[in-house]
Amino acid sequence: MNRGYCRESPDRPAGVDLHQVRLPRDARWKLRHDRELLRGVTVLETEAAAMPATGPPNGLYRKAASGAGQHVALRLVPYYAWSNRSQSQMTVWIPLH
Repeated sequence: MNRGYCRESPDRPAGVDLHQVRLPRDARWKLRHDRELLRGVTVLETEAAAMPATGPPNGLYRKAASGAGQHVALRLVPYYAWSNRSQSQMTVWIPLH
């Protein structure tokens, strides 16, 4: 049984970096089986906020942006399934908003 999920760059909105996305503390997750993805994979989906970039994209520590941010859909795929659609970026950490 898979227990690890990650966020992958093919699922991000255009112009939004993976590290700009923040997860609301009260996020409500939907579990959905996507038959089209790799012949059938269960994904997790919720709503999140894309915050403006606040520093260098490769910086380890960045000041957290404030405000509501841009409303975006957040989709997580099983960790074992990442990088199967194309070469991509991935992260397992999602800062809270």
